[in-house]
Amino acid sequence: MRDVEVSPDGRFVVFVRSVPTPLPDKGRAHQEIWRVATDGRTPPVRLSSPDASSFRPAVSPDGRFVAFTSRRKGDRVAQIYVLPTGGGEAVRITDLEVGVRTFAWAPDGKSIAYVAAVPTETAKAARESG
Repeated sequence: MRDVEVSPDGRFVVFVRSVPTPLPDKGRAHQEIWRVATDGRTPPVRLSSPDASSFRPAVSPDGRFVAFTSRRKGDRVAQIYVLPTGGGEAVRITDLEVGVRTFAWAPDGKSIAYVAAVPTETAKAARESG
């Protein structure tokens, strides 16, 4: 368990869990976002898709959403996704040429700031040629 974050009201925790991948990728770890109540009354719930590794969960200030980074089908680099803390479908909110390095919710929970490199002409040319 890593990347642990407690919800603002202290009622649940989100975290990254490493899950072994099945054959033929056996030996590689797959990263999933999970949620568990702090009172221990309910079992943990997987929030992220099992189809792609997900990292760095961050709970919104109102506790309603979890943002995280993931590189899913169709993504060339890691993007930011958001999903309800109760579960549901994640929505990609960035479409960057370079991966997201870090991000944080705004205090009002209405936006997310992120850090990403600015692509250079050399990097652009390499991506276009290959």
